[in-house]
Amino acid sequence: MKYIALIPNTYKDKELIYFHKIKELLISYSMTVCVPTEYQTLSLGNEVLYTDCLENIDLIIVIGGDGTILKHSVQAAEHDIPLLGINLGKIGYMASVEKENLEKLAEIVQGHYSIEKRMMLEIAALNKTYYALNDAVISNGGVSRMVDIELESDQMTVCRYYADGIILSTPTGSTAYSLSAGGPVIDPELDCICATPICPHSLTARPVIFSKKSTLTVYTHSKDRNLFLSIDGSDNLEIPEGGTVNIKSSPYILSLVKTYSQNFYKTLNAKLN
Repeated sequence: MKYIALIPNTYKDKELIYFHKIKELLISYSMTVCVPTEYQTLSLGNEVLYTDCLENIDLIIVIGGDGTILKHSVQAAEHDIPLLGINLGKIGYMASVEKENLEKLAEIVQGHYSIEKRMMLEIAALNKTYYALNDAVISNGGVSRMVDIELESDQMTVCRYYADGIILSTPTGSTAYSLSAGGPVIDPELDCICATPICPHSLTARPVIFSKKSTLTVYTHSKDRNLFLSIDGSDNLEIPEGGTVNIKSSPYILSLVKTYSQNFYKTLNAKLN
């Protein structure tokens, strides 16, 4: 391991305290630190620009929380670069290192870590393609009004939901919004897609788990108003009345770095209790 990209969340690390601390630690282990272009104006020392060494990067380290990991997961997956999260947030469910335990970085840069392969979603909407590590959510946005949506799997009708919306999640996303909406916890070693209705107006509307080979289509039937598609909690795209959203397993897979002491159920109990 030689080239490491270091990407801070300046909202959570406003003074770049952890950024500098981690940077110096990596340099002490003879690592070449690559930084994003937007930080080139800072007096950071002898790092090279992220874009100048992208093809040679051995590891991407993001400093923040789960949102920071989600933001950079697509680029990491597209370039098949392992991603490591340093948690500065509240939960940091996907992060492997807490800010109080930065010494664990020494083990990682020396090769003492494991890789978890996390499936992603490919979402087609509005003639564009998007990718998500956690989920795609179709709803009224911030308005608490029931929507009328129909879900198909491989051109076969699954259910027509009258609900606040629907969440299509990966196993990674099963412990996020989907869990709050009553969806199941899914082991990340499984490859599947979970459809969870949000506050359905039916006693029989329940989450459904589909094979990763399935292609799901959501039809919007709500009259006189558009719906919104949120991808990993960020992109908020307006879907016109009668519009469709297609969701399937992405060709990209995220390699998430984990320490040997971590396991899914230990993290689940520690973070979500």
